Amino acid sequence: MWSQIYESGRDQTAYSLVETSDGGYAIAGSSGFQPSEDFCLVKTDEMGFMQWLKTFGGNATEIAYSVVEASDGGYVLAGGTASFGAGSDDFWLVKTDANGIMQWNRTYGGPDSETAYSLVKTFDGGYALSGDGLLVKTDVYGNMEWNQTYSGPASSLIATSDGGYSFIISPKRWIKTDAQGIMEWNQFYEMEWFMDARYPISVIETSDGGYAIAGYRSIGFLGTTVFWVIKTDAQGIIPEFPSWAPVLVMVVALVAMIVVYRYNLKKLRGWATA
Repeated sequence: MWSQIYESGRDQTAYSLVETSDGGYAIAGSSGFQPSEDFCLVKTDEMGFMQWLKTFGGNATEIAYSVVEASDGGYVLAGGTASFGAGSDDFWLVKTDANGIMQWNRTYGGPDSETAYSLVKTFDGGYALSGDGLLVKTDVYGNMEWNQTYSGPASSLIATSDGGYSFIISPKRWIKTDAQGIMEWNQFYEMEWFMDARYPISVIETSDGGYAIAGYRSIGFLGTTVFWVIKTDAQGIIPEFPSWAPVLVMVVALVAMIVVYRYNLKKLRGWATA
C-alpha cells in the first residue's frame, strides 16, 4: 500500500515497530556511525509519514532493540548502552513523552556485558526487560524491583496471563517463570533423527492458555533449513506422536524401499532374460 524511508544523514537501522494509539507507528533502532551510535526513535502518522525523529546516547554505542507505547502516550525503549552504566554494556531503558522528549532513563547490569533485546509492559504498569543472561522487572518509573539471571541471551519476552513471563534462551531453551521471575519449567525441542536440530525464535501465548512457537529446523543430512511452527499446551508440551512413532515410520519406510528395490531388480532380470 505504501513504503517510506527515513533518513537523517547517518546510518540507521530499525529493530522494533509498534502501532500507536493515534493510528500511526513508532520505530526504534540505532542511528550514527560506528563506534558511536545512538538510540533512535521515529514517530509516523498512519500513512508512514515521519512526524519526528529523536536520538538518545553518549559517546559510545547505544542500540534500541525494542519499543512499547506507555500508558501516558509516551514511549519506552530498551536496548544496550556502552556509554553509561556499570559494565562494558548494560541494559538501558529510556522513557519519553508523546513528542519523543526524554523524561528519564535507567541502566541495569553489572561488570559483565548485558544488552536488552525484549521489552514488555507488565500488568501492574511497570516494565520487564530480557537480554544477555538477565531478566529485569521495574516499576512504572523504571526503578528495578527485582532481577533474575539465566545462562544465555534471552529474547522474545512475553508477559503471560497468569502474571509470569516466558522467553527464549538462545539457542534452544524456552523458559516459563512466575511473577517474580522464578523458573517454573523449561523446554527443549530437539530431534536427533537424521541430524534434525530445532531452534525456537519467537513465542506467543494463545487464547486457549497454551503457546505457539516459530523458528527453524536445521536438517543436517539435507544441508538445509526450513520454517518450524509448533503449538503447545500450557506446560509447553507438544501433543505429538509417542516416542516410538519415528522409529516405526523409519522401519516401514525401509521395508517399503527394500520391497520396491527387489521388485524392480526382478523386472530388470526378466527383461535381460527376454
